[in-house]
Amino acid sequence: MSVAEIFTRRADEERYPSWYIHLFVVAVIVLFANTHAPINFVMSWYDRVLQILHSSGYISSLSLRSLTEQKDANIVNIIVPVRTWSFFIALIIASVPLVRDVRRHLSRNGTIYRDPRTYTALIIPFAVLCLLTFPSQLGLGGNMYARMSLEPLSFNDQKLWFYQRLLLPSLAYLLMMKGPVLYFIFSLLTTVTMFLLVHLFFRTRGITLSRLELVSLGSCSFLMTQLQIPGYTEQLAIIFLLLLFIVPTGTMGRMSLVVLSLLSHEISIVPLMFLAVLYFTGKERAMMAVIILFYCTFWAASFGGDIAQLLSVRNVYGKSGLQWAMEFPLRLVSGIALSYKLLWIPILAAAVFFRKERMLILGLVSIAVGFTLIGVDTSRLMGFGLIALLTALYLFKEQNPDVHRWYPALLTVNIIIPSFFIGTNIGIALVNGFYDTGGPAGTIILNGLYQMFYLGVVMR
Repeated sequence: MSVAEIFTRRADEERYPSWYIHLFVVAVIVLFANTHAPINFVMSWYDRVLQILHSSGYISSLSLRSLTEQKDANIVNIIVPVRTWSFFIALIIASVPLVRDVRRHLSRNGTIYRDPRTYTALIIPFAVLCLLTFPSQLGLGGNMYARMSLEPLSFNDQKLWFYQRLLLPSLAYLLMMKGPVLYFIFSLLTTVTMFLLVHLFFRTRGITLSRLELVSLGSCSFLMTQLQIPGYTEQLAIIFLLLLFIVPTGTMGRMSLVVLSLLSHEISIVPLMFLAVLYFTGKERAMMAVIILFYCTFWAASFGGDIAQLLSVRNVYGKSGLQWAMEFPLRLVSGIALSYKLLWIPILAAAVFFRKERMLILGLVSIAVGFTLIGVDTSRLMGFGLIALLTALYLFKEQNPDVHRWYPALLTVNIIIPSFFIGTNIGIALVNGFYDTGGPAGTIILNGLYQMFYLGVVMR
């Protein structure tokens, strides 16, 4: 069986009744409409709609005055509850196909999921990772998502940075894990879930990773970032990408994954489209295109159709991600290099030696690197290249069951190399834990290495 066939194992297709398909479409529209309408957007449209109704003669001047005076009360007591209920009901409807595929997968692989060692194998590796980088507080964006979790459908996002990444804080709200402290815990539980799925990526293919492999993998940016600055939503989008490669899904299950991924983070559009081109059927690509069209339509509408504003709203201190990258190229290069540290070696080696999987590996890596040119948080965005790393390691372990002598040394040195959070706008952000080099001696050493690298590589 080829790797492509293994990675895209499909569930037996289920026929869904036409009424459910129509309900699914309505649910998608409701989800995307709510996701792209923060409460400040709703408040501005409240006045516009009243003016339109009044000018059209549907409501009188007296009614207009009364409804305007009751604006705040109507939004709090009517609009927000309706938005909240409609969002979660639509979320359940859109999740049904994925839940059914996951349940079928669990029942068919009960020996793996009922085995306590599947879960206990992560305890020591995750504890070691938390010592390397101790998760002490929410990141800057994490604080905003924690605030959103208190009442996600009435969150006021004046900067228009966070509102469309609604799913993670909404799940925290639904599970009563809201507010700074509980959301912090919920974020760490989500990170553990992502780590578990990395483990299951191999377990469901008959390969068991050692503790050394798990720690070395976890020391890369996809997980370290979530310990350095907990609370961000990329991890949930990565979870859905991992599920696509772990759980055999049918057409509707894949569409459910697409919708949930978009609700987690808007940039998941790009890797999803890439994977769809490689592995989805023509019918699935067409259905996914319609879903993305819905998403982009509501996204553009939330900016009044002003695409220039949509693109510029992500600027940091008046500069785009590309401008920051061009101004500080060393930060960009170091952030990309440290995202997977020495595990870049198996990624690049697999791209050379495994011709059939070269497109998948290089494509996902290129997408992640491209994200760093758009956004400034290099270490965070490079997490979207995770599937390329897992694919490379799987190929080598599947083709060479006897581990090479250099492999444990590579994993060990990869752990020793510190993993820093690097942004093109801020440079290196030092962290708590054994990777912290923020003391006087550590600062001198780090600055010395930085200068040596700059003089030896950039200025050569």
